[in-house]
Amino acid sequence: MSLRSLSLISNPTTETIWEALMDPIVGKIGIYGLGGVGKTTAMRLLYNQLLTTEPYFDNIIWVTSSKGTSLMNIQKDIAQQLKLKICTYKDVFSRSTLLCERLKQANKFLLIFDDIRVPISLKTLGIPEPNYENHCKIVLTTRSLSVCQVMKTDRNIKVELLSEDESWNLFVRQAGSNVLNPDIEPFAREMISQCGSLPMNVIVVGRAMRQVNEKSEWIAALKNLKLLATEAVVHKCLRFSYDRLKNDTIRKCFLYCSFFPDDYIFESDELIKYWMAEDFIQQVDMVTEINEGSKILKELTDVGMLDMFGQRLRMQNMFRNFAINILRVDGEYLVKAGLLLQKIPYEQEWTNARKISLMRNHIEAILNPLNCRNLSTLSLKDNPLSYDISYPFFEPMLSLKFLDLSCSGISELPLSISNLSNLRALFLQSCKKCKYIPPIGNLKELRILNLSETSIKQLPHGMTTGKPNFP
Repeated sequence: MSLRSLSLISNPTTETIWEALMDPIVGKIGIYGLGGVGKTTAMRLLYNQLLTTEPYFDNIIWVTSSKGTSLMNIQKDIAQQLKLKICTYKDVFSRSTLLCERLKQANKFLLIFDDIRVPISLKTLGIPEPNYENHCKIVLTTRSLSVCQVMKTDRNIKVELLSEDESWNLFVRQAGSNVLNPDIEPFAREMISQCGSLPMNVIVVGRAMRQVNEKSEWIAALKNLKLLATEAVVHKCLRFSYDRLKNDTIRKCFLYCSFFPDDYIFESDELIKYWMAEDFIQQVDMVTEINEGSKILKELTDVGMLDMFGQRLRMQNMFRNFAINILRVDGEYLVKAGLLLQKIPYEQEWTNARKISLMRNHIEAILNPLNCRNLSTLSLKDNPLSYDISYPFFEPMLSLKFLDLSCSGISELPLSISNLSNLRALFLQSCKKCKYIPPIGNLKELRILNLSETSIKQLPHGMTTGKPNFP
């Protein structure tokens, strides 16, 4: 199979990677270079195209393994894509045996490790070594050549900065042919000079200016970009793109994506439901809200702030870090998702917070109430919660509007949840052990209750048929 037969817009980087993928002698491929230079973008193009063409690999698996990602979380991500259940196995080595057996059965697989910061042991994870006989491939993207060397890659490909001509051609593809207008081209070229020859910067700035035809708007936009010169070149370009989003609602929806761990892959409808639960989208009915959410998703993917991975979505790490920095300045947001926390943060970190994300940690128990009367959102999604939450925990949270306990090990909720009179959304989906919810008749504001994939046999007392429940 040739790269051109995939109808993919090729460039030297994708062509070189493709040649390595097709080389039967090459098992492990390392792709390295500066942050923002286009490593992930190149692999995403190949990944998406391979998913939509006649299969060359029997299984294609994408795992983000950024700083702080645990081996068990990496194993979990791989297992989910193989439809293998390993959550009941609590140690790396038990999971390793299961994964190794499953991958050997998977025949010809392509496993992509994106954004590796430190070397990881494939053997410990349970990944069989690719070789000439099994035709499997492993690709890793990293900023460090030494990571490739330690992991003994067979071929290493450096992704270079763009030349002036490459930057211009990429910018034209993103911004549109209007930049070829002699009245606009000088300002477009000067705008490119602010991008530091990094493909990601060229892409986000180009897309932010797509189909802008007025010379005056180009002059104003260039001035705004230059005013951001005190920031690092990557953050300057991301800030420029963020500021040019159409309205505050879209900006809120973008920032909210950073509440999820940096290796999180979204389903489109899942993300829209979260935005609705946060009341970011306010329309006359639920169908209209979902349609509006779809428009916002399209806007964020069009400008490159969310990437399409097959039919799913992902926020690149640089965008997530940028969003968290904005939220940190606000001071009312606490985001500690995917940090391997064993316990909830200290109370002083909660006191002034309005929105808290503790998704995908290792929190087992929540005992004492915390002084957080201003809290409106709390996410404990994807935590073990092996011990049920204590009765007093929710008592001070009188302002709580959205509680997300989905994908956790909780078996029942404390009675104190019945007093959360401002609660608008309660997510319990995939809490397979959950059998009981206290009466919710006092929750007059509750609009969204998700009980899918739980062990609850009867609707909670006080729930009327008019209450929406996402399946």
